[in-house]
Amino acid sequence: MNKSTALKLNRRSTQTTPTPANNASPSQKISYSIVHATPGRIRFRIPRLTRDSEYADKLKLMLESTPNITNVRVNPRSASIVINYQADTVSDEQMRSHLIQLIQTAPCMPLS
Repeated sequence: MNKSTALKLNRRSTQTTPTPANNASPSQKISYSIVHATPGRIRFRIPRLTRDSEYADKLKLMLESTPNITNVRVNPRSASIVINYQADTVSDEQMRSHLIQLIQTAPCMPLS
């Protein structure tokens, strides 16, 4: 195996590695999984929600300010977040991709 292949394999494996709440940097990936998805509603499990209330607040604010999102419910005890959105105005795949991006970028957002 050459170095390039090894680096690609290592990059893939770090995408699902949980990050410690206090040691997160913009280059670290936030661990998540999609628990359930139907048109207009998606539930993510994000382990970081249980131990990082600042992250949970930032993520919720970002989601609530997103057009097409109609409701956001965070449950830190179960490490889950449910997002309802207008399925008739955005495709499920586009919304899923956007939500994953927000999950990853929320730690970098300043709280106002």
